[in-house]
Amino acid sequence: MKLARYWAKESRNSNTGQGQEYELACWRGSNESEADAQARAVEAVERLVARVKQGEPLERYDYSEGYIREELIEEINSAEGELIGVVTRNRYGALVLNCERVLFADIDIEPPGLIDKLKALFGGRVKDRNYHLQQIESYASEQPGIALAVYETLAGLRVVVTNRLYGAKDLGTEQLFDRLECDPLYIKLCRTQESFRARLTPKPWRIDYSRPPNNFPRESSEARQRFNGWLKGYEQQSGSYQVCRFLKRFGDQRPLAEVERVLKIHDRYVLSPKELPLA
Repeated sequence: MKLARYWAKESRNSNTGQGQEYELACWRGSNESEADAQARAVEAVERLVARVKQGEPLERYDYSEGYIREELIEEINSAEGELIGVVTRNRYGALVLNCERVLFADIDIEPPGLIDKLKALFGGRVKDRNYHLQQIESYASEQPGIALAVYETLAGLRVVVTNRLYGAKDLGTEQLFDRLECDPLYIKLCRTQESFRARLTPKPWRIDYSRPPNNFPRESSEARQRFNGWLKGYEQQSGSYQVCRFLKRFGDQRPLAEVERVLKIHDRYVLSPKELPLA
């Protein structure tokens, strides 16, 4: 998983030699220490300064090295103490589950448009929820021994493989994503981060709430205070919604211990004892 426990920022002023000035900043992450993150940030910004002086365009460079800059909220460990997943807070304030080997598949279902409605009039197939559920069922029947858990989300479906482990770049993962017609943006993110992701709390705009006032890491006590005020209201507002509803299982194979641990955390966040609006 391309997630870091520690983050540091380093800034420099630079110019192109033709009088054009830039204020440059690089964030770098580390799983060793803040000092290591700082050293990486210094090295990165100095490389960037050198490139700017040579007149190279800024947009060519990935300043984050593929790491997603999110606040670490909770770690999930196996019975043997191995890190198997983490909960982070993303840029718009929602909690996200990240797993290196437990496969989550995200399927977006678009509201039927005019063409879909015309197709339906003439007996054509509309890619609604029932269509995608049938695709999932067909895939399960084509893969002997696979077990799937299916959840309903506001925008579609979430599928979890419960008795096998995958890597984000595995051929089997690619085939499953393709067969289930998963969201292309989600597929790209999984490959980039080398892990699977599942949102655990609502998107703020879906619960009529604002986005966070600033981004992680928050560099001052004032910024942290403003964010904490936002977070208190967001958590209060979120309590009237849920992210998923469990729909059904395909296959009766027992879940792997690693998947059970991950799903226990997942379900604690996303499910509700009483039915609430999805967000």
